[in-house]
Amino acid sequence: MKYTTTVALMLCFTVLSSPAYAQPTSTYLNNRYGYSITYPKTLLTPQAPSPNGDGIALHNKQGKERLRCWATLNSNADAMPNTIQQEYTIRAKEYTTNGATVTYKRCTATFFVLSGITEQGFNYYLKVIPIAEPNAYASVLFTYPNTEKKIWQPQIKPIGTSFK
Repeated sequence: MKYTTTVALMLCFTVLSSPAYAQPTSTYLNNRYGYSITYPKTLLTPQAPSPNGDGIALHNKQGKERLRCWATLNSNADAMPNTIQQEYTIRAKEYTTNGATVTYKRCTATFFVLSGITEQGFNYYLKVIPIAEPNAYASVLFTYPNTEKKIWQPQIKPIGTSFK
C-alpha cells in the first residue's frame, strides 16, 4: 500500500509540476513553410505575421519579444544544399562571432539546438529543423533576461519539443 501511495503521489507531482500541463497553450502554424509551435498563451501574445509569411514574433505581457520563429531558404540552395551539420556549424559560428557564449549544443540528423548567453546578457535557446519543401530551415529563438529565468526556463522544453 505504501508503494502504491508513493507512486501515485510521484505521478501526481510530475503531472502537476510539468510546464506542458501548467499553462493553457495555443499553436502557431506557418502556412507557407508548414512548421508549427505550441506556446503558453497566458505568457506569450502573437504579433502580426511577417509580411513575407515566413514567421511570427511573440511578446510577453510587458510587450517585450521573447519568442520568434521563422524559416529561411537553405543558404546554399543553388548549389549542393547545406546539410543540417553544415547549417549547425554556420549558426554556431555566427553566435560566437557576435559575442554570444554557447553553453549547450546538440546536433542530430533532424534538428540542432544552441543555447547560452548573448553578448547583452540574455539567455537564448535556438532550435533549427530542416524543411524538405522548399529546401529550407525553420528556426525558433527564445530569449529572456536572467531576471525572468524562473518564468521562461520551464517553458523551453515543451516549446522546443512542440516545434515541428
